[in-house]
Amino acid sequence: MKAQSIQCQTLSVLAQIIDPDCTSALLTNTINNFSYWDTLVMVASEHLVLPTLYYQLKHKNLLKLLPPDLLIYLHSITQMNRNRNEAIINQIQEVNAILESTYIKAVFVKGAAMLNSG
Repeated sequence: MKAQSIQCQTLSVLAQIIDPDCTSALLTNTINNFSYWDTLVMVASEHLVLPTLYYQLKHKNLLKLLPPDLLIYLHSITQMNRNRNEAIINQIQEVNAILESTYIKAVFVKGAAMLNSG
């Protein structure tokens, strides 16, 4: 199969997996017939959606369809991401507490705002 065709198929599968409206029933056949897992990991990593990929597969009860080494890898990446986010949240809370003690109202933006909102 041509590289461009593999890339297109991979993007299509990735989009289906992370689409919250795409059901498990629809994805089961797609995942069972997909074989370009290395490409999927590369593309998902480039787009910073590996944790989202893992979460959606877990939410849709499809983790059991993944190759075991991929499952371990996605779980590890997701756990590292969760730990990083928790560290950032702690830093945000520390900074906010310092600012509030001096009567300064902090306005967090972008990722910090999202993480701080819960």
